[in-house]
Amino acid sequence: MEIIDLIRSFMTPQAIAGQMAKRQSVPQRIRKLVYGEEGKQHPFAAITLADLQRTLTNVPVVRRGSQAFALDQGRGTLTSIDVQGFEVSDFFTAAEINNLKMVSNQSVQAFIEGRINQMLDAIQRSTEALCAQGLTGEISYPMKTDQGFDEYEVEFGQTQIYTPDVLWDAASAKIVHVYDTLTEMHSQLQAKGYGDSTVSLAGRKAFSKLVALADESKSNIVQVKIVSENEVSVGGYSVQLESSVYRGKGRTMTRTVDEHKLCMVDKNAGHSLYYLALDDMENGLLPMPFYPSQEVKKNPSGMEVVGRSKPLPAPVVQAICWSSVLAPAK
Repeated sequence: MEIIDLIRSFMTPQAIAGQMAKRQSVPQRIRKLVYGEEGKQHPFAAITLADLQRTLTNVPVVRRGSQAFALDQGRGTLTSIDVQGFEVSDFFTAAEINNLKMVSNQSVQAFIEGRINQMLDAIQRSTEALCAQGLTGEISYPMKTDQGFDEYEVEFGQTQIYTPDVLWDAASAKIVHVYDTLTEMHSQLQAKGYGDSTVSLAGRKAFSKLVALADESKSNIVQVKIVSENEVSVGGYSVQLESSVYRGKGRTMTRTVDEHKLCMVDKNAGHSLYYLALDDMENGLLPMPFYPSQEVKKNPSGMEVVGRSKPLPAPVVQAICWSSVLAPAK
């Protein structure tokens, strides 16, 4: 087999699927916690908000002979989201390819997989950033254009907001006020038909204050347990530290959860991560989590590899509730 054909054999859809299955992916906490391990492949390059806004709650029984209950079809907006994808490139020089002729097929595979893994790392970190932004109900992410950088913006709708009666850093604050905040946020989710399986993500300062209140607590009513250095259980509600950051709007470093905020999410609400059809003729314009197309170049001589992915996190915004639990910084 010619070396070029051998290299390409390690970049087929089947080979890439095998590599992704066995590789150790970068941390994707929000994606896995909220949107699930597996993405959904969407056959088109765009998707409408109507596809994302179907209510996922219990439905009524239907009297025999009556018309079936419509799952919100026809009610959602038909606004089309023109999903923008990630494209990263690498270049294998002719000298590198020439050297690969003198090693085993296993060594060639290791070389190719190493370079592909670098692309996958970058795309998976970026996908995690989109998933984190999705918790706010909108995406505002840097987008490269021929003229420089612009903003890629998608609005999913308004998440729920709760304003606590007593802030956690108030002089009178006790652990019971934390519990009150959690139960009220949970009630708001339940009022919209959600709240089956909640997790609360606390910003750094909010979590630190929670730990302090938990340590001071002498309540016999609210059961408090410090599960780990990153998780506290308050009356059965799991509150976890969320201190991750990503490069967001204006290419500035942004916290997934602001230091003074709390975000409660129903994990079972049906949040999804879609992979849309790629703008790539080599993969047949099909939806895939990742595909590296290849092209032999003459000047400079070598092979250019362009890795593409078109993910779109689709949060169920009414199953997400935000709260500012600390006083804003002065």
